Amino acid sequence: MGWNSTVESLSCGVPMVCWPFFAEQQTTCKFACTEWGIRRGIDNNTKRDEVENVVRELMDGEIGKEMKRKALKWKKKA
Repeated sequence: MGWNSTVESLSCGVPMVCWPFFAEQQTTCKFACTEWGIRRGIDNNTKRDEVENVVRELMDGEIGKEMKRKALKWKKKA
């Protein structure tokens, strides 16, 4: 995800899964994952079942609930 997608997701209060490839995506992913706590990053070696597990955790798990809470805080700031 690029910067525009990140800002759009932030302003809507939506947590994200990021899979950075080039340009500013690595930097944006680092901040969104580690500093802001609204994204879960995956890398190029991630397999299909791992992606499924990440998405399920974000939708139904405790990590996802915490990320949603943080995303809503960012929505208010945006």
